[in-house]
Amino acid sequence: MKKTISFMLCAAIALSASAPAFAADSDKMKTALASVKTRIDVPEELSVFRSGVMNEKDENTGYSFRWNNEEETETIYVNADSEGRISYYSYSQNETEHEGLADITKDEARGLADEMISKAAPELFADKNDCLVFKSGRGFANVGYSYFDFTYVRMHDGAQVHNNSASVSVRACADAAYVSSMSISWDYDTDFSQEKATLENPQDRYIEMFPAELLYARRNGDHAEPIVLKDGTKLSDEVMLQYSFKNSPGYISAVTGEELAPDSEDYRKQTSGGSAGGNAAMAEMAADSGVSFTEEELAELDRVENLISEERAEQIVRSVSALKLSDGMTRSYVSIFRRMPWYFRDDNNTDNENFLMRIGFENEESGRSVYAQLDAETGEILSISNYGYYNEPEDSSGNADAAVKQLISEVCAEKAAECEQAVENDGEYYFSGSARRLVNGVPYRNNYISYSYDKRHSRISSYDLEWDEYTEHFTDPKEAIGLEEAAKRIFEAAPLELIYIKNGGVFRLCYTISKSSDYTDIDAVTGEPLKRDTAEESARINYSDISGHWAESAIRRLAEVGMCEAADAFRPDEEMTQLEMLRFFAGAFFGSAYKDFTEDALYSMLERRGLVKEGEKNPESAVVREDAFVYMIRFMGYERVAKLSGIFSCDYADTDSISPDKMGYAAILTGFGAITGDVNSIRAKDNIKRAEAVMMVYRYLTCKI
Repeated sequence: MKKTISFMLCAAIALSASAPAFAADSDKMKTALASVKTRIDVPEELSVFRSGVMNEKDENTGYSFRWNNEEETETIYVNADSEGRISYYSYSQNETEHEGLADITKDEARGLADEMISKAAPELFADKNDCLVFKSGRGFANVGYSYFDFTYVRMHDGAQVHNNSASVSVRACADAAYVSSMSISWDYDTDFSQEKATLENPQDRYIEMFPAELLYARRNGDHAEPIVLKDGTKLSDEVMLQYSFKNSPGYISAVTGEELAPDSEDYRKQTSGGSAGGNAAMAEMAADSGVSFTEEELAELDRVENLISEERAEQIVRSVSALKLSDGMTRSYVSIFRRMPWYFRDDNNTDNENFLMRIGFENEESGRSVYAQLDAETGEILSISNYGYYNEPEDSSGNADAAVKQLISEVCAEKAAECEQAVENDGEYYFSGSARRLVNGVPYRNNYISYSYDKRHSRISSYDLEWDEYTEHFTDPKEAIGLEEAAKRIFEAAPLELIYIKNGGVFRLCYTISKSSDYTDIDAVTGEPLKRDTAEESARINYSDISGHWAESAIRRLAEVGMCEAADAFRPDEEMTQLEMLRFFAGAFFGSAYKDFTEDALYSMLERRGLVKEGEKNPESAVVREDAFVYMIRFMGYERVAKLSGIFSCDYADTDSISPDKMGYAAILTGFGAITGDVNSIRAKDNIKRAEAVMMVYRYLTCKI
């Protein structure tokens, strides 16, 4: 079956030479190219052309085409199949830096996206009962550009088709807006089963096949409130006790209720292992040369003195018998670095950082390499990556189960005793498994031991350990609502929906958890749904209290690109607190993710950047307008100029109300048009309103200078 799937990397590889890397059927390529040129517009100035073949197999032959101008400042990439059906498109150009909000609305960007995909893939809209349908759109912006991403899904007889979709990105800068990329995934030849949904009580059957489970899980990023332990230790994030459907989203037949899995897909998502990481290389320690050291330097040297040596680290790794590190594997790489544990992320106390060591071994003759990461203070192995073997003969005589048990006994026996039974997968070439840690008898999603075994070469290929030091503050499972009530609450937040999946070479109608919902987990104590993803928030903002307001247009415009928080009401005429203002400024100037930071995380970041000075933190206080001018100028990066004295003046009826040391701030904002005065009054000592703060940013981002 032919399935069109696009990857930009394909184009980059295929077009790396001035001609196809291998012989291609020129007639087929001409046919494909002719079709592509009727579907996309190629400007005459893009006269330099290259082509490539992506797959030589007759049934799945695909072609990649590239057009660019002589200066290579504009480029179009296209991937298409032998019939000229486009799977990937991108357009890039060198742009002049523009300090402002792009002049386009989300609806206008959506129009560009709809026009592009309908022309590029008209066959996907020809049958109203089996076609692409717009699903969602979101926007995000920073000073200088805006992006809008739009998603389309294939709907067949009213049900979504698994893994058949399209996405279009629109980039806007200054007065220019264009489709920057488009990708399409579509099964052209797969047949659909004619069976209808006849299963009675699908919820009951789904729960039977995929029961809800109680577990602990970290909150996402900076959205959670900090935790203070009994000993005063402050953690950056909390771990939630929650309910989730086990192994979801799974699929059950809408006819028989049996469990079905998409072809060539293991949908049972195991907890993915992830090795610890860091990127701050530690400087070599100099020998004593009579130079005096500060207390901080001495403390650091004391810690370093207690780290394990390279020789000890090598000994520890070589002692893992399942790795089979022969004498031919020589030590090739060692680095030591510091990493702050995730639960201390917002803490500036470097004493909480861990020292980690990464050590590598290789055999140049065989091409094999092994890397391990260790706790540089205790010697505990945290991760192993074992790959290569390019010139090694295969040896499948080993026993995967025995090797894994030996590995566990050697590197993490005590921790393994705290884990639930491992979920394992015995594939043709690899044996893998993952076991979650149990805390208070409940699985902890983010703490686990995972491993894989290479059956072709009879040795461990990977190992990962993720383990938190602090768990005593976790919610008591006795506080959780019952399992039956939990399943009911999850279905309320994420109801079942019908979907076609390819099973046995045919699209079959199934039930699964709604893919359009942002909620698949619930708070195990309150039963409230927990957000899985906030990427679509800007698409859903529809404030109830801004219609007809003088700042309505600016508020809606910034909300479209993710600069305003998602809420039912905006409260435009209420005074803005310092915390609200700083969140808004951070989201507008640094990216939408910052507007969702917790209070501590936000102030920590702003203080590090010098945007909030010592003694200024007062989260719940109202902000005087002239103080808002100061913060705005800091975010714009002009404070050094604004501090200059004797060179600024403002022409307002109440200019005398501006504090002398803040005259420069007000003058610069006036020059940018960010503030214009209210009936020629600047009202410097009034508290700023929420709408006024939005208008300051909007005017600055849309000013034409």
